[in-house]
Amino acid sequence: MTKKEKEEAKNYAKKSWSDAGSILKRGNILLLAVGVLLGGALGAVVNSLANDVIISAISGALNFGEVKEWKVGNVLIGKFLSALLSFIIISFFIFFSALIFYLVKNAIELRKAKKQKETEPKVEEVVAPTTEMQILEELKKINVELSRMKNSNAKK
Repeated sequence: MTKKEKEEAKNYAKKSWSDAGSILKRGNILLLAVGVLLGGALGAVVNSLANDVIISAISGALNFGEVKEWKVGNVLIGKFLSALLSFIIISFFIFFSALIFYLVKNAIELRKAKKQKETEPKVEEVVAPTTEMQILEELKKINVELSRMKNSNAKK
């Protein structure tokens, strides 16, 4: 490997390192990792809620026995119903989390807009006179001139 190739490889490594660092500085990777970890933890909590609390309460109330043994014909539907219930709970949680996020975001934007309106100087709009208003103004001027001429002729 020549000296020039070694230098290019070194620059390539430095650029790669700085690019990776800039991604970490922006926080995207870190936020993604936190989201994955929280999602896994939430999934475990919701699965436990669905299987151990809700499905167990239903099976106890209806005397169905163990969830894993629920069958319709030869099809085991207990696990499927558990998974479906977990999916529904997670979907509602995500929906309401997004709803709360956007409610807060829009409230903040509305407050900023109101504050900006209050701080902006009020600019009065100048209404351009209509053609009828211009004609009326000209007629008034002519009337004043005629009155002056009449008064000046009467004094002579």
